[in-house]
Amino acid sequence: QFEYGPLRMSGGLCHCAVKNIGSRSGTEVAQLYITYPDLASEPPSQLKGFHTVFLQPGQVRTVSFSLTQESLGIWDVQR
Repeated sequence: QFEYGPLRMSGGLCHCAVKNIGSRSGTEVAQLYITYPDLASEPPSQLKGFHTVFLQPGQVRTVSFSLTQESLGIWDVQR
């Protein structure tokens, strides 16, 4: 079992703590999804990053995701 802390933004980075709250060691895939406003006509959720972390019971690790203008941009064929 894994528990996630709050998502924090710092510049172009998103940080989140992942904690193993189970009794056994294990691997978790932390994933960052973003959503766009309905007017953008984009899919409801888009995967923007993921990290695989191996944690011992009780261990906490902070994962970071980089968000750039390119990763947040959308393509408009009518412009």
